[in-house]
Order: sequence, then C-alpha cells, then structure tokens
Amino acid sequence: MTFPQLGARDLNGVGRRLPGDLPGDPTLVIVAFRMHHQSDVNSWLRVFEDVPVVELPLLDASEEGMANFIEQGMRLGVRDHETRARTWTAYTDLGAFHLGTSPIDRREILVLVVRPDGEILDRATGTARAEAIERIRRIFERI
Repeated sequence: MTFPQLGARDLNGVGRRLPGDLPGDPTLVIVAFRMHHQSDVNSWLRVFEDVPVVELPLLDASEEGMANFIEQGMRLGVRDHETRARTWTAYTDLGAFHLGTSPIDRREILVLVVRPDGEILDRATGTARAEAIERIRRIFERI
C-alpha cells in the first residue's frame, strides 16, 4: 500500500507535502476525519511519545473555503508550538481517498506507519489496542 500525495499545512501555518515531508523514516501518521476522534488520537499519542508522529485531520475538499476558520479553531485548542508543528491539516476528495484497494471507514481514525516514499508499513484503526500497539512498536524498534 502507498500513501497518496497530499498537500497540507501545519497549525503553525507551514506548508507540507505528504508523504515526502514526513519527519521520520518511518512516521506514525494518525488520520482523523471528525472532531470527536481526538480521544482516539490521544490514545495513540500517549503510547508513542518517542517516535515521529503527524496528526492529520483530513477534511473534505468542499470545506477548504473555510480552512482559515477551521484551522484557527484548531489553533485555539492547541497552544504548544511542537504540537502545532506535528498537526497537519489536509483537504481532499474524501470520497476518492483510499489506500490501495483498502476501503476507508471514516467513522474511525486511521493509524498508519508511513515512510517518506509513501510505503505504508502497517495500519490500524480506532483507539490504541494492545495487539496493534505491539505490532507497530516492533516496526519502530527495528529501524
């Protein structure tokens, strides 16, 4: 599976390209589709504090006209410069967003281990669970 090319902007206003600008090789990319997903995102962040992470709110391209309003709201909730730097917002056609032939269920977060060339080494969904944590932890230990 390969992560698609996306343009994004972090909450500090810096333009980013996915997957090429990912901060590590690999990086844990936590994709959230809805605001109420933050508790699931946080469950992963607590476990993987020691690896490169990007939080990726992925919004429909139809909402891009409201990007300033949406991102300003996120910035108000995120005061820390480092957290803002690792939170990248992207707008795309969610109906066309897919990873290979794998369907995306936007009712849950998507957790991916991604290399800068786009190769997806592993994936999980929803809140952090022991089996997925151990499987993903082993990938980062091998690097």
